[in-house]
Amino acid sequence: MLHGFIAAAWQAALAMRFLGEGNASGLAGTKTILEPWAPRARVVTSEPDPDCAVCVQGDFAVLAGALAERTAVLCGRTAVQVLPAAGEGGRVDLKRLASRLEPLGRVEWRERLLRFDPGEGVTVTLFEDGRAIFHGLTDPVQARSLYARFVGE
Repeated sequence: MLHGFIAAAWQAALAMRFLGEGNASGLAGTKTILEPWAPRARVVTSEPDPDCAVCVQGDFAVLAGALAERTAVLCGRTAVQVLPAAGEGGRVDLKRLASRLEPLGRVEWRERLLRFDPGEGVTVTLFEDGRAIFHGLTDPVQARSLYARFVGE
């Protein structure tokens, strides 16, 4: 519990410094690592990733969750629907995905949908717009995990 107080005190001190100086000079690009058992603190610096939309382009939609996958437990059913992240657009190549999934379980591919049975009482219906319904699940976290595993990020 003492660790939480140390971290909170450190954050409060940095916040007062920021408010007092009116800017974040000296704080940008740094990370403070507190090791209370040592006891020591280290400050490490990092360069922004040139491909990061947040650091380089100032696009904070990712941090706000606007591009996150959305899930919904379907009423009256043991199923969870996963919608792809907003703004991804495009279609899923169901034929290519079917050939990739065949070694993992039974696959039925039709022009506009794919049904996949990886076992363990779960069946996945995937549509060409990236939507997926996980039959046999009620946990959105597990559905998102399986979506990332089978369909991709």
